[in-house]
Amino acid sequence: MTAAGSLELRFPPFRLDPLRHAFRRGTEALRLRPKTFAVLQYLAENPARLVTREELIEAVWEGAVVSESLLRGYVRELRSLLGDNSNRPQYIETVPGRGYRFIAPVSREREDAADSPPARTPSRTARPTIVGRDAELTFLGRCCELSLSGQPQLILITGEPGIGKTSLVDAFLERAKMMASRPLIARGQCVDHFGSGEPYLPVLDALEALLQEDHTEPPEQRP
Repeated sequence: MTAAGSLELRFPPFRLDPLRHAFRRGTEALRLRPKTFAVLQYLAENPARLVTREELIEAVWEGAVVSESLLRGYVRELRSLLGDNSNRPQYIETVPGRGYRFIAPVSREREDAADSPPARTPSRTARPTIVGRDAELTFLGRCCELSLSGQPQLILITGEPGIGKTSLVDAFLERAKMMASRPLIARGQCVDHFGSGEPYLPVLDALEALLQEDHTEPPEQRP
């Protein structure tokens, strides 16, 4: 980035930087899937006017066949992230039977380099630290080996909130990346939605993330 900064779309407290594919609430970086980011970007770049469903699908999916329920799932995901409510919207208004309108005031401003959070240098050696879960990790590793040998496995990790389920999964996936067979890993995420949900959205999320990765390089060169 140059000293002059990059042009952002701002609808306080949110800031969207299309060039760097960054989205922040204040100084907090928020993660968006590529298509979710593209939907938000297109709506924010066309504020205060009706964007039909057909126009939005054409702009984001470039003519691919996309169901209306899938599009609604992306919009619900955005509303959840923005803290918006479809009944009393502050950002995304639904025009029944037609499309959506971005109703929040949007300004285009250049971000100063001094306002940017300090860049981090990615570390390839960083690994999640987890204590007291060797038995669980060993079990998951065995299941992974069975799966790779042609015996499909379905593992459910359950428990009360806050006991470290996500940390356990993260630690296992880091180990799986180091396996000689180099399995492909896809992750989907369930998020809170307003209104009815898309039942397969986490699966679609996982497949989309997998398709975004580059699988052409040799295994020894993969991170």
